[in-house]
Amino acid sequence: MKNNLILVSLLMMALSGSAQTDTIFNPKALEKIPYYEQLYRFRVWRDVNFDEKQNAVFVSPNSNLKKFIIESVKAKKLNAYAPDDYTFDTPLSGLAKGKAAQLPMFKPNTDYSENDEIIYGDNKYVPRMALVYVREPSDDNYWKLEKKKVPAAQPFDPNKSYSERDQVQYNGNKYTATQEMNGVPLPTVLGDFWKENGTVTNYVEESDIGSLQVVEDVIFDRRRSRLYYDIIGLKIISKEEGSPYAIINYKEFADLVGKLSHDREMRVRNTVKWKNRYNPSQDMNFADAFKLRLFHGIISQVENPDDKTIEEIYVTGNKRTYAEAIFARWEEEMKMMEKEHNLWEY
Repeated sequence: MKNNLILVSLLMMALSGSAQTDTIFNPKALEKIPYYEQLYRFRVWRDVNFDEKQNAVFVSPNSNLKKFIIESVKAKKLNAYAPDDYTFDTPLSGLAKGKAAQLPMFKPNTDYSENDEIIYGDNKYVPRMALVYVREPSDDNYWKLEKKKVPAAQPFDPNKSYSERDQVQYNGNKYTATQEMNGVPLPTVLGDFWKENGTVTNYVEESDIGSLQVVEDVIFDRRRSRLYYDIIGLKIISKEEGSPYAIINYKEFADLVGKLSHDREMRVRNTVKWKNRYNPSQDMNFADAFKLRLFHGIISQVENPDDKTIEEIYVTGNKRTYAEAIFARWEEEMKMMEKEHNLWEY
């Protein structure tokens, strides 16, 4: 019996260990290159202009990358995130313009204050009070395990609200609430909990997108002696203002493209196809085209402590001419090529 208990304990420890997030490499990246194998790494931002001939094939009539991203986000097949959210933890409500573009979608297991504004469906909502979702009694920050004898209590119910000092039974133990947990109902439950704050109608359309900004980590893997361009995200850039609406996690994008490129219907496969204008037999999907670097992107920023673009460094910071900033962008490309050449000799 004792040996069985030991085996069960070891099994539970192994399962709990396997459930932990692997932090050896970036879990949000497509390439799984361990940090300790990265001899050289820099994050680079590249502007991909669809008006250029090399990039025009990404927006062909039958397989339009801009249209594909917009429709995938609308259909909830692809998430959009705040432009600077490289953790990709909190999806936005969709590709909306203006202030609505930065509002998060409603999440049930999240606390909300009276100043928060969220989107649920096509409507915006604001809490009428501070809403605290109900934690299980295993959470020490909200419950206290009663070691002394206490009167009989009701079983814990996650769908019920609890006030401070309420007592419940949970897994054979008794707990006392140390904080108020009034629960977080759906935003459609108006009255005491939520109030509507308008609708979201101003969504991004295909004509609003001027370009994409490819955000990638340039990594030299010391074990395989190879330089990798690990694309992290695709920023959707406004045509009029030149500012980003949102960013798409490239790993999620590549997974969706790979899935659709093997669909049984030719119509679906064509929506993610990169057309080879010189040899149609070599058509491929969008993800493969990015993997093979079949796009042209001019460097706009290289990772730096001040988090500034090349234009901001030259024009805004050093009062240089715009032409010098353009030359500096090309110079960064040459410096990266020279760096790769030198790393081969390492």
